[in-house]
Amino acid sequence: EVPVKDDKKLHEWFDKIKYDEERMGGQAGIVSNLMATLQIDKIIIYTPFLSKKQAEMFIDYDNLLYPLVENGNLVLKKVREAYKDDPIKINRIFEFKKGLRFKLNGEEIIAKQSTRFIVASRPENLRIEVRDDVRQFLPEIGELVDCAFLSGYQAIKEVYKDGKTAKYYFERAKEDIELLKKNKNIKTHLEFASISN
Repeated sequence: EVPVKDDKKLHEWFDKIKYDEERMGGQAGIVSNLMATLQIDKIIIYTPFLSKKQAEMFIDYDNLLYPLVENGNLVLKKVREAYKDDPIKINRIFEFKKGLRFKLNGEEIIAKQSTRFIVASRPENLRIEVRDDVRQFLPEIGELVDCAFLSGYQAIKEVYKDGKTAKYYFERAKEDIELLKKNKNIKTHLEFASISN
């Protein structure tokens, strides 16, 4: 996985490439779409960025909801109705089968094993956290669910331009879990993919 910071150039470059398919990725997107398909009563999905394009990749079921704060109150809306004017965060994944041959800069490359290469979108203003307006309602959200899957922490940077650090965001993640469990002892699953450091 290679993180890329300049998403505008990344999207312009990838727009020139023909690809086989476009689909929902990430633990939150994949698991919530699966749970919605299995007709779980209520799935509440939260991601700090929710662009229109991403919202449209979620299954359009009534049981798949997104938390918003409107007029100081928690509101759960269908994901496809909850998008904001957020940047598009798209990872590009190249999957290779063993023996695949291709040319790169005039050199022939042969894949020695089946694997994949991920060009990960890491916009500077993306923070892996629950935004403050929704965060205050985490105890209430915790009462509405039986379990919580938390993921995406591999995107946390060591240091941000504003001086905040990975430690700051990991502490907030810990507090988020405590807030979710404040009124009801729900089960939590934390998914953390490996990162270079």
